[in-house]
Amino acid sequence: MRKLILMLQFFTRIPLNFEVKMKEGDFARGLVWFPVTGLFIGIWDAGFFLIFLWLLKGFQGSEAGIWLASVMGVAAHCLITGAMQLDGFADSCDGLYSARTRERMLEIMKDSRTGTFGAVGIVFDLLLRIGLLAALAVHTGPAAAGLTALTAPVAAKSVNGLILSISGDARAGGGMGSLFIGKVSRGQGAFCLAAGMILVLGLFGIAGMAGFKFVGFAGARAYEVAVLACIGLACFVPAILANLLFKNSVERKLGGMTGDTLGAASEIAEIVFTFAFLVLGGMPL
Repeated sequence: MRKLILMLQFFTRIPLNFEVKMKEGDFARGLVWFPVTGLFIGIWDAGFFLIFLWLLKGFQGSEAGIWLASVMGVAAHCLITGAMQLDGFADSCDGLYSARTRERMLEIMKDSRTGTFGAVGIVFDLLLRIGLLAALAVHTGPAAAGLTALTAPVAAKSVNGLILSISGDARAGGGMGSLFIGKVSRGQGAFCLAAGMILVLGLFGIAGMAGFKFVGFAGARAYEVAVLACIGLACFVPAILANLLFKNSVERKLGGMTGDTLGAASEIAEIVFTFAFLVLGGMPL
């Protein structure tokens, strides 16, 4: 439980204002709590989105309520995470697209100021998040959008655990990424991913048993629950592939990963997972 609190304090802005006694390697051992940390974030995100959607139900006829609720849902995500991963994504855009030497790229990414590429990256990241959430609510229903907002952070944290376990450290012991990189085994990374997949599978299964309406199914029959659960697992595939491609691209330029690029990888995984859910949700089954 101490490691879970440590992960929540590190990755979220949940007001856990008490000191946790740390031992060497606690951050690395806290990897097993990545999926649960993502679940806390997902509960917050989905809750805010659905609450605002209910409050704005008078605007649903014009879809304005859905778009406003989507904006508030994404704003809530930035609030609980402190935009930590988004900041890493912006820094990664500035550094990786600077067309400089490896050393200069790392210096740019360490700079707290946001450049042009970083600003553009933030805009596109937020627009994609808002657009995908709104598209899900319009085309597959508010419940589908809420389910995605709940599970996408779980998937992103789980995939992130796998990626950092197979990555080298570009900064050779410096930076926040070094709290995890090089200190986590591949077995731990695989366990993190498996735990996240089981958690998402369970959440999709619960949604199915609750009579979640999706891809033309209107009841809670066994095969419908199974299909919905399989869709949840299938969404992991493109998220993992996108992260592996990103990791390989970063390692060719920097020789390893950093805390910023891990944050960027988390953003990519979450967006790709959501996009996959939108695509699979529109497929006739």
